[in-house]
Amino acid sequence: MPVENHAVHTKTRIAADKPYGCNNLDRDMVGYSAPNRRAGANGYEPTFWMERVKIPHVMSRECRYDMSNKDTRCDGCKHRGSGEAYADRIRSAA
Repeated sequence: MPVENHAVHTKTRIAADKPYGCNNLDRDMVGYSAPNRRAGANGYEPTFWMERVKIPHVMSRECRYDMSNKDTRCDGCKHRGSGEAYADRIRSAA
């Protein structure tokens, strides 16, 4: 689908000197809880109630950015370089 070519809006630009949002974050998240609307039948009219459900964290916990050593926005991050190490490990296993 064709897209109109236009200038980038100023609010969507990310400053090159600001670190990424993941900079120095701890990677030990176990999961989180979220609201869930539960339905139950009560005669002819359904009833609903809210409950909290636990959602386990199943994504990777390592940094997977394989250019963090070259990117200036990763300066000062304690996870810098772990993405390259992961990419090297995967390449050697393949």
